[in-house]
Amino acid sequence: MITYLKTVSFLLAGIISTAAVAEMSVGQKISPARKTDGQLQLGIQYAPSSKMVAVTFSVNGSDLVGAKAASILPAHWAFFDKATSVQLSAWANLTDSVAVVEPSSTQSFTLAVPSADSSLVARSLSRSVIALSIQEQSETPSVTQFIDIEELCASSPASFINLDTMESGCK
Repeated sequence: MITYLKTVSFLLAGIISTAAVAEMSVGQKISPARKTDGQLQLGIQYAPSSKMVAVTFSVNGSDLVGAKAASILPAHWAFFDKATSVQLSAWANLTDSVAVVEPSSTQSFTLAVPSADSSLVARSLSRSVIALSIQEQSETPSVTQFIDIEELCASSPASFINLDTMESGCK
């Protein structure tokens, strides 16, 4: 397990910390879907005092599986620090079992960061990414896509709510 984490961290070091990240060799940058009024379909609520971080987001199915037909693929997620590539939360199932992905639809997900990891994730939120692992052979998760939370903190602060202070943004 430690060797795997070091490998992922090494692979992400030169990829996620890159200033201009459009597409990665280990994973592809994707963005949350937008509502008809242009608002992001993304919400992150966090309460550092309660060790709670919850994320709800929607993405276009084609961003997850390309142009493939409907697929049932194992799916996992984890938070990483974008600058240091340190894994902030353990890999967890993206859904209760698998992701059912239809390329022409919008897929919605709700994530709850385990309380053991939530303090670190909340403190690092403004410089993090959500890494996704969606692949047919998924015994060991590896990054296939990522959502740049650091970028979204700057561009869409209203999508982030600190439940301790009831303020929007991520600091």
